Amino acid sequence: MRPDGSQLQEYARGLHQPRGGIAFDELGNAFHLDDDLAGGGKFEGVRLLHVLEGGDYGWRERAGGKPDLARAAAWGERPGALPGILKTGSGSPSGLLIISGTQFPEFLRGVLVYPDPDRKLVRGYIVERSGQTFKVAAQFDL
Repeated sequence: MRPDGSQLQEYARGLHQPRGGIAFDELGNAFHLDDDLAGGGKFEGVRLLHVLEGGDYGWRERAGGKPDLARAAAWGERPGALPGILKTGSGSPSGLLIISGTQFPEFLRGVLVYPDPDRKLVRGYIVERSGQTFKVAAQFDL
């Protein structure tokens, strides 16, 4: 969109609470942590997503902002909905970043970093290509 808010275009849909930020790797791949819905069945647990332009990640709402779990697809279980990379468990994502600077040790470069104040920890994820998307090759607490 333009700075004045005009010409808004949809990039992706079906995200539950896309407020934690998007991190881009050196090749421009977008990653996002979608906040969970506590007690929300299939949407319980934070989803680590590889966000593709035009992608649908399955979240649906009814009138009044209530979740529509009958039409929703949290993990790509409906036609046209894309699965995430990983469910990280319950939590509250407070952003996402990818370490890329040369001031960090080489073994940390490319790591997705997820601070979670609810669980009082910072998680690290190493992702690798898996077909057209990614999978988590390793995860650890920082």
